Amino acid sequence: MKAPSDEAQLIQRAQQGNPAAFAEIYDQYQPAVYRYIYYRVGDTATAEDLTSEVFV
Repeated sequence: MKAPSDEAQLIQRAQQGNPAAFAEIYDQYQPAVYRYIYYRVGDTATAEDLTSEVFV
């Protein structure tokens, strides 16, 4: 797990348009976001669509 300051810097870089920072955030959080959404909606396609919307 990253230190809060490291995570804040990563988020800041992603907000500034750094694609590598965004990819790192996506790779770290996508599985958990998908699991949570799938648990709530119970449909794979919907969960995939909603997960992608989270990262937009």
